[in-house]
This record gives sequence, C-alpha cells and structure tokens, in this order.
Amino acid sequence: MATALAQQRTGFELINLSAASWGPDNAMAFLRTHGTFEADAIILVFSSHDAYDRMTFTPIVGVHPSYPDHRPLFAWSIVMDRLLYRAGRGYRPPAERGAFVDGWKALRDTTASLRIPLVVLLHPESGELTMGHYDDRGQRILDSLHAWHVPVIELLDGSDASLYTDRIHLGNAGHQRLAEVLSSVLYATTDTFARAPTTPP
Repeated sequence: MATALAQQRTGFELINLSAASWGPDNAMAFLRTHGTFEADAIILVFSSHDAYDRMTFTPIVGVHPSYPDHRPLFAWSIVMDRLLYRAGRGYRPPAERGAFVDGWKALRDTTASLRIPLVVLLHPESGELTMGHYDDRGQRILDSLHAWHVPVIELLDGSDASLYTDRIHLGNAGHQRLAEVLSSVLYATTDTFARAPTTPP
C-alpha cells in the first residue's frame, strides 16, 4: 500500500489507521478512543463523498459481500466475489445528505489543540476525473478546510483512470503515485506543516 511504500522511501514511521467505509467521523471516533500514538503529524486521505458520510450504524457485516463475517475457504473465492459483486465494491452505508459531517472540524480542532500538524489529501473519484474538477461535495470540503487554514493537497491533477480498479479504489499504479505524494509531504514537513495553525483562529 501507499503508506508502506512511502515509509520505505522516506524512513518515516507511518501508521495507517483506516477501515472500509470509514469517514471523518469514524477517524475522529478512533482517535478519541485510542489517542494519536504520539504522532508528529496526521495526514488524512479522504474523498468527496466523505463530506456527508455520517456514521449510521446500519448492519452491514455479514450482510454485504464486501463485509464478510467469516474467513473464506480459498483465497480465490475473494477474487471471484470481487468480480461477481464488482458493483458493490466500495459500498458505503447510505448517508443522509445534509449537514457537513462534524468529524472534519473535530479532526481539525483536535490536532490544533494538541499542536499536531494536519494535512488533507483529497482523493478524486473517477467521475471527477471525467469532469476535470471536484463535485459539489469535494468543493464543500475544500472551502471548509481552506477557511480553517488546513493545508490541502488536491490529487485531481495528475490522476487518470489507469490508477483505479473501480470508481474510487487505487490499483498498484495508483498506490505508487499516492506514495510519491505522501513522500513529498513528509520530506517537506517543515515547510508544509508550518502553515498549519497551532490554535483555532
């Protein structure tokens, strides 16, 4: 994965905290429960659909093929499931379109209060690549983060369909490119993170 590749390239220790269908609220809930592991910086990789991705607690494990509740008998069965249920890959419990999720500002306020630099990488979906710009959800994220003085790296430029396995998930080439971006952010830590506020304005 991109984080492992970036760690190999830079020598920085990277802890990848994520799970399928996670949004900002999930990430913030994890940090509240487990802390920041004394991190020197936090880099968030999210997409436009995470603007309104509220936790719904809708049962999904053992219900949707992308979220099994048991181990497969054979590794090939996973491959076949992904091919047969390709349309279901990247499934996210339906989120009510409405208020911007609280997790965004909570992540920003938490890192600011702890004086931990925060950078967001906004990962485009394939439809946004076709349009050539982020959709209204992505723009809402950009507008909010810019207003809060959170550094954002827009991954739309330089991305194309060859980097993806579906509408959002990256393949090998995509992880290679993401690793390059992560490495650049880590190498430029002093310059990039100096712009992150230490206290909320």
